[in-house]
Amino acid sequence: MLNHNLSFFYYVILFAIYCFVGWVLEVFYRSFKQRKFVNAGFLFGPFVPIYGMVGLSLTFLEYMIGFLSEKIFKLPLWSYEDRRFNLHGRVCLYFSFLWTVLSLIFLEYIHPEVFYRVALLHEGFVKPAAIVFMIYFWVDYTFSVMSLASFRGAVAYLYEEYFNLSNTEIEERLNSFQRLRDAFPDLNQYINQNINKKIRKRLNSFLKTIQEKIILEMEGRKPFEKEYYETVEDILHHEEFLKLKDYFHHNSSIYSHVHDVAYFSYRICKYFKLDYRSAASGDCRGQRKEAFFNQ
Repeated sequence: MLNHNLSFFYYVILFAIYCFVGWVLEVFYRSFKQRKFVNAGFLFGPFVPIYGMVGLSLTFLEYMIGFLSEKIFKLPLWSYEDRRFNLHGRVCLYFSFLWTVLSLIFLEYIHPEVFYRVALLHEGFVKPAAIVFMIYFWVDYTFSVMSLASFRGAVAYLYEEYFNLSNTEIEERLNSFQRLRDAFPDLNQYINQNINKKIRKRLNSFLKTIQEKIILEMEGRKPFEKEYYETVEDILHHEEFLKLKDYFHHNSSIYSHVHDVAYFSYRICKYFKLDYRSAASGDCRGQRKEAFFNQ
């Protein structure tokens, strides 16, 4: 593995070669799986650094990279939680076995030949090539970290402003990081799960508030919004609709029941920036017709 007669720059070239070969393998695997070309890996360029490390340490490196991405950027770049015998979703027995097989093949057949070929290169070529690669690698790594940080910021903003953004704005924000999402498809599932959790949490809080307002209205302690009354006023005071006060549904009159359902629709649609006026008035008319049919 090591030859003390070779300078450090030869090992930089070896590292670059194995990073590139790893990128080719990842691109082939992910492109085949997703049925489109995928620029795999964390970096923008055609290198996957983890393959440049010693083969038998790949599982440990994979775990540490996954751990650091979650701690620093709060994003799991991949997840093996759906596979058996996984460790915190960062590594699993199946892929660790594959890493081991690849490592053995690498150490037995590939590395000796590549090492021999690289050692034959003239140092006058190796040194500048290694320096250029190191500069490129550092620049690529820096911009890749910045891109991941920007992605994290965009996701955080999406969580907070999801209900205030249009579908087009959401699509644009996610599409601006399409390469990263293709390279690490588990990110899409992670984002969707967290958005769904956010929606459920805010919706449950919102529904509780609506229920409290309806209860207060029924008890005569707090009126509905003026805007809501203006929206359905013509219906509420219609002589046919007023007749519903004489018919009961469970513990309240059908008039009150329709009133509450219409208000509920009004608040839901307003919260999600939909046509709340049409929802409120349409719900009143629809509930009124249904009530008369059921009489």
